[in-house]
Amino acid sequence: MFFTPFVQNTPVAPLTLEGALTDALRSHPRVSALRKELAARQQNIRAASALVGPSITLSPGLTSLSGTTEELLAIQPLEINGNRSARTAIALAAFRIAQAEARTTLLAFTYEVRLAVLSVEQARSLLRLTETQVSDAQTLEGLAKKQIELGTRPGIDLETLTLETLRTENLRIQAASAVRSAETTLNLLLGRPAAAMVPALAPLSLPQEALSIEALLSSALSLRPELKQADAEKEGTYAQQKRLQAEGKPDVSPMVRIGSLFRGTPAGTTGNGAGFGVAISLPLDHGSRRAQKAGQQERLEAIKSHREDLSRQIESEVREAAEKLKTAQAILVRYETQALPHTERLLRASRIGFEEGKTSVLAVVETQRTHRLIQSETRKARHDVLLAAAALDNVRGLSLIPLPEVQP
Repeated sequence: MFFTPFVQNTPVAPLTLEGALTDALRSHPRVSALRKELAARQQNIRAASALVGPSITLSPGLTSLSGTTEELLAIQPLEINGNRSARTAIALAAFRIAQAEARTTLLAFTYEVRLAVLSVEQARSLLRLTETQVSDAQTLEGLAKKQIELGTRPGIDLETLTLETLRTENLRIQAASAVRSAETTLNLLLGRPAAAMVPALAPLSLPQEALSIEALLSSALSLRPELKQADAEKEGTYAQQKRLQAEGKPDVSPMVRIGSLFRGTPAGTTGNGAGFGVAISLPLDHGSRRAQKAGQQERLEAIKSHREDLSRQIESEVREAAEKLKTAQAILVRYETQALPHTERLLRASRIGFEEGKTSVLAVVETQRTHRLIQSETRKARHDVLLAAAALDNVRGLSLIPLPEVQP
């Protein structure tokens, strides 16, 4: 006896919004490029914190008299004037700026992925709606055929319903095309092949808790990376000022000199002229550093004004996004509690009248179109709420999942 092996198909888990964001951050090349850029900036910090290398000069004599008083000179600056610490602070500030820029890019990228997920959800919802509408149109067409056979309805009514069925089928074709386009966009953002199968989406919940405008503004001002970037630019300018101060201070450099390294000991002398010494640099300024310091001070004032402008712009964006979300929620409530139930009652009464031969085919078709329009607008209103919620999170600098961070 032969037994056929039983193969159980493992159900594919629904794709959640958080799962889509995680997949995108893990596999998209844009995120990989940001990580590598920050890693490069980390190396710049290590390079800046290292002591500057020694300067070694070799000057071998080419004649017996020699054209040089020393054939080897090695100098090692100690940078006790603070130049090294200032250079490190500049590199660290540059890393902070790059870190803030990377977070801005990541927030924009995750927002793009979130919109793509919402587009797939909306396209699939409209496709399901059109499929239901095609089924309803076909049901009415079948009912009209029976009534025509019984002689209770003129044959011209069937032509009208056939055309209505054709219109709804065309809408279904368009909706299916929109689903394929939305899935292609999402697949590419998730690092998948364009034609890969996108599993069913987990239900997307509407925002329930309404935060006060003060709480939203406080959140945005603490999370937006543009403000952190402005703070890092200010730190970098302070570090530039410290470096200018360090360059104006004396520095000590131990030195080794050898007068005769290649020619041997000159006649009439003893030894090779080797010795240790200390070089002390005494930098002078003819106005260059003073001008640079004044320029850095002007830059600090510019950064301060720029940050204030950013804060006002962020406040405007948050208030506008919060108002759009509030309006979208109010419109959705009106559709769900008033418009949609009203058209459902009209459609139900129209179909009953059609079955009893009391309602004309044009009246039932018009009622069906109105119901179809209200259903589509209700789904759009729900989609608008989800879009407005995503936009509000974006202007707040809020991500649904932790974004990758690279620390110096």
